[in-house]
Amino acid sequence: MFHILQCGYRFVHREPLRIDRAGLPFYVFVHYRTEAEAELGGSFVPVQGSWILFPPGEPHRYRSCALPYENDWVHFTSPQGTEFFRELGIPLGKPLWPLDTSPIDHTLQNLLNLQEHKGISAEFLASSCLACLFYDLSRISPTGGFLHGGNTAVTIMSFSACAQTCSASLPPVQRWTPWPPRLV
Repeated sequence: MFHILQCGYRFVHREPLRIDRAGLPFYVFVHYRTEAEAELGGSFVPVQGSWILFPPGEPHRYRSCALPYENDWVHFTSPQGTEFFRELGIPLGKPLWPLDTSPIDHTLQNLLNLQEHKGISAEFLASSCLACLFYDLSRISPTGGFLHGGNTAVTIMSFSACAQTCSASLPPVQRWTPWPPRLV
């Protein structure tokens, strides 16, 4: 379902960052950990603490507002992405503020751990982890989602059981990785 191209976790930028892309041929997931602004509807709005899923081909612009600036990101393709995100009620190109960011942390740690995995199941596990992340985010981001409507908050104990199937612990680190892992 998902083919991960590259990802960054707790990526720290020590210089000001400005992203101005006319549109890439893949999805871009960005979680803004520190002060940042994204251009939405022609003006820049604060997005600290939110996440945005930019669809393929759509322009996206965002910038850091303080240093150091820290974010997480995943670039991926998905032939069924439009339908999948619609079913989950995830709006594309709109900021959503999750009630809990641990699913993002766990998923990106797992994706980085899977980079070390040399078996043929690595891409399947990575795809499953990313699908579970979006399922979790659809439940804990109050401005959308198929399990609740409007601004109704949904409380869950932790990230979903399906995400736990590919769970492995890794201390928070700044890493960037191309995907898929190179088989040796």
